[in-house]
Amino acid sequence: MDIEHWTVHDLRRTSASQMAALGTQRLVISKILNHTDSNVTAIYDRYSYLDEKREALDRWSNYISKITSHLETTPASPVTY
Repeated sequence: MDIEHWTVHDLRRTSASQMAALGTQRLVISKILNHTDSNVTAIYDRYSYLDEKREALDRWSNYISKITSHLETTPASPVTY
């Protein structure tokens, strides 16, 4: 596959889109991406959403594992100093 222009932001966009496709609520995706929310409710809502973020990231991890499980892996070379 030939990709002409690629940035790290593409990973954020792809993961956010796929987490939504996996059923993650937009607010939780926003929290994972560390986006700020300046609406009035956000000022009062101090809940961390840790459980929801963990669940979403576990779903994302399982998805990535599933689609990459067929790829061959090469053991990492030992680090020498």
